[in-house]
Amino acid sequence: LTNQRLKSYMDQHAEKRNTPLWKVRKKADAYLDEIAARQNAGLMRFAEATVGWILNTMFQGVSYNEEGLTRVKTAAQKGPIVFVPCHKSHVDYLVISYLMHHNNLPCPHTFAGANLAFWPMGPVFRRVGAFFVRRSFTGAVFYAKVFSEYIHMLLGQGFNIEVFIEGTRSRNGKLLLPKLGMLSILLTAIQNGACRHVTFVPIYIGYDRVPEVKAYMEEAEGAKKEPESFWQMIRARQVLKKRFGKIYIKFCDPIALKDLENEYGAPVPDMRAKDVRQLTRDLGDRVLRAIDRHTVVTPKAIVSAAILNSTHKVISREQIDFNIDAFMSYMEAMEVVRAETLLVDTHHAVTHIINGFVQQKFLRPVSKRDDVIRRDGHYHLALGKRPTLDYYKNSGIGPFVPAALTSLAILARDAFQFSSNDLYTNYRFLQDLFQNEFASGNGEAMDLRIRKTIKAFIADAILVPHPKLPDTYNMTSEGFRKLKCFAGFMASFLESYLVVLKYFSEIEKPPEDGAARLKQIQQ
Repeated sequence: LTNQRLKSYMDQHAEKRNTPLWKVRKKADAYLDEIAARQNAGLMRFAEATVGWILNTMFQGVSYNEEGLTRVKTAAQKGPIVFVPCHKSHVDYLVISYLMHHNNLPCPHTFAGANLAFWPMGPVFRRVGAFFVRRSFTGAVFYAKVFSEYIHMLLGQGFNIEVFIEGTRSRNGKLLLPKLGMLSILLTAIQNGACRHVTFVPIYIGYDRVPEVKAYMEEAEGAKKEPESFWQMIRARQVLKKRFGKIYIKFCDPIALKDLENEYGAPVPDMRAKDVRQLTRDLGDRVLRAIDRHTVVTPKAIVSAAILNSTHKVISREQIDFNIDAFMSYMEAMEVVRAETLLVDTHHAVTHIINGFVQQKFLRPVSKRDDVIRRDGHYHLALGKRPTLDYYKNSGIGPFVPAALTSLAILARDAFQFSSNDLYTNYRFLQDLFQNEFASGNGEAMDLRIRKTIKAFIADAILVPHPKLPDTYNMTSEGFRKLKCFAGFMASFLESYLVVLKYFSEIEKPPEDGAARLKQIQQ
């Protein structure tokens, strides 16, 4: 509140609106009370013990890459760290702060939505490092200025900051496109001289089972999001009685701002506004691609995919195992990160998940004897349960997107022989169609993604190189079944696009209000 930039702005603001200066300063002070964190060392020690107990009660442990955390410690010696995780659950910010404190690193100051400032948890969250931001700055120019100066102060004093790249929790399991507003505020503060050495650390956070998934499914079906409150926290104590499996955390390679500046040929303070905007977009894409590369595929994710990607109304355990074998071969060839339970004993892990789906009534055995999980068991997918399985399938979909797009491009040829050049047109169309759905291929060129995928398909005998014609491949009969399975990853997305397309083709005068249109589309 005492820095010269904000004081000058308040003087101009008071003069422009013909308002007494003391009122403007009082308003700025109120905004700061609304925003600011107030970290308390004693409470943070207590919070570490409490969160540790919650994690041990709800989950079967936290798996993280220690070498990634070591790189964070090294980068922290040079300047502030900006942690940029994906966002699946309210547990995300608890577990990141817990890991930092537990490993003798300072807890980050965390961007939190103003909806979490409710009493009595709001004051608690502030004291462990949360600062609160409104969902929109529209019409609140003075508030935005105070908030920007607060970020400037945090970076200037060397505090670490945590900002969720997706802006909100993912309701469909997959990574959302990056929200760049907070990154823009951070880079603007750096441009204004807050500090010179900043390192961005993308973080993947995943779960065997997400505690809020039931609420997400209700919202997807049209239920109104229940606002966070104290009573909601009290009711949430029921989740402490459940086991949600493991939490998987991957600290990606740090992205030093100095390295980005070298690529752009100028330090951020010397960049034009247009270049800073481009840098913000580039940084958001790099963070999302890094998180996508470190996606941990869990047993629940691949079992859900094996069930949903089948075109049969009744699916056998044999078909599930066939699909999963194809997924495992592909993941091994592409060096995809897998949960330990998948690597140790795939069959046991799959059996455990199927048994859980039957008990939760997601899968309905065709006959009574199928209640006992058997090699030749057959199952129906229970009515209304597909969205929940879709959520878990999407949680591990990132590594399979190139395989899905390549499979669709091959199947669209409607021939058992093709060359890689034959796939480019269809692959490019699908890539453009889904440009707002997925991280775009980890930054690799399209032809390289296709060739790497074909190489993985050859390793699993899905495709066979032609003995005489260069760059030409034949599809095997078993490979045809596997390609259809991989293509199934895109089924729900194509269906949803088709629903919207049919809506606009059949409704002559759709409502102008977006929310009203969405309600009609959902119906």
